[in-house]
Amino acid sequence: MNTQSKAISVYLQIRSGASIKLLYDNELSLDVWIHATDELLKMVEMNYQLKVDNPTSQFLSSIDELKSKDIYAFIDPLSLKWRFIYDLAEFDRQNKMNQKKKY
Repeated sequence: MNTQSKAISVYLQIRSGASIKLLYDNELSLDVWIHATDELLKMVEMNYQLKVDNPTSQFLSSIDELKSKDIYAFIDPLSLKWRFIYDLAEFDRQNKMNQKKKY
């Protein structure tokens, strides 16, 4: 079952021109969405400033090098950290795994 919001998604464009589509899980609270989004926006800003002293900024810099155009991010419901994927098939696999962990 896909619990991702059909109404809310955000696109970010990073320094390389690649876009990251942020996907939001309806089963997570608004507070989780806000906190995670604030943290990611700080990382994107650091990426623009060429500061790569954290894992997310390092990941964003690697995307800059790869010039990938299809990047998706979702908040892992267990860790409440952003996970990045390059295709929606991988997202579907992750989503199914997370559903199984819940039950």
